[in-house]
Amino acid sequence: MNTLAGLLGAQVWVRLLTNVVQSVVTAIPAALACEAGGWLLRWWVLRRLNPVFARDAGRDPVERARRRRMLRDGTVIGLRWFQNSLATVIILTLWGVQPLATVLFLALLAAVSQTLWRDAVATYRLLWDDVLGVGDQLAIDGGGRGIVSEIGWRRVKLVAADGQSLSLPAGEVRAVKLAGPGG
Repeated sequence: MNTLAGLLGAQVWVRLLTNVVQSVVTAIPAALACEAGGWLLRWWVLRRLNPVFARDAGRDPVERARRRRMLRDGTVIGLRWFQNSLATVIILTLWGVQPLATVLFLALLAAVSQTLWRDAVATYRLLWDDVLGVGDQLAIDGGGRGIVSEIGWRRVKLVAADGQSLSLPAGEVRAVKLAGPGG
């Protein structure tokens, strides 16, 4: 009966395991440095969000808390994505992968999910500027009007006067026209 070590030879397995251990030992300091740098960057950026949080002082407390949580979480997710992308490029470069290949792969991932990114950035922009909130009356292109019932990362939901629900992708909200009180 042949063993796995006997099939390939013990020297091949020792060399393979040695390479794996060397790769992990090389990657750990880079990953720790990126994690520490990312933590410091998140701490610094989140402290700078306080003036942005103050923009919604006149809104309903529940909606204020929701807006602030979405801004905080969106900021952390964006910074985390940047940090992990940078760590991936650094670690793969240490392992001998061409940095351009890694960057192109990450750019391809971003391009494939372009509408997702566009809607998330548009929602973040709406939240950052506090131009739109739940309960605001909104006039949309084409003459429609509605009351904002929900703001999500991908869409803005409106309820028209006749009770009909309308969902707009956040990336298609070009100009916000408040049709009445609330903002």
